[in-house]
Amino acid sequence: MRNPQATTVQTDAARRRRNRRHLAIALALLLLLVAAAATALYWTVSTQGEAAVAAMSDADRRWFAKVETLHGGMSYADVEALLGEPDREDIAGVRPTWAVDGSPLNQIAVYFWEGRAVKVRWIKVGHFVYEKVLR
Repeated sequence: MRNPQATTVQTDAARRRRNRRHLAIALALLLLLVAAAATALYWTVSTQGEAAVAAMSDADRRWFAKVETLHGGMSYADVEALLGEPDREDIAGVRPTWAVDGSPLNQIAVYFWEGRAVKVRWIKVGHFVYEKVLR
């Protein structure tokens, strides 16, 4: 006949080992996630200006051709006619954003001041940041 107390001790020990194993797996996944986010952030902010243009894909370059035609003083309607309807607008309407090819990680924002375009910022997470003051 088995000793019920011995079985309980063995079960508790097995449960503790399993809990430690689950904790170790969760910590490893968390570290992996933090490392991936840090790498994406590094590549995003380290590629700017001409390097950003060089890092663009063919689809990005098609959007870039449109962005390059933006100039300071354009009205909201002019920008919308060029880039299409924005995918998201802020409450004040001073920073609409367009998702490039529908990607939430690849967006163009045009900043308006007193109803006129003044700056464009394009962030493709993990790839580049392109920013231009419109003149």
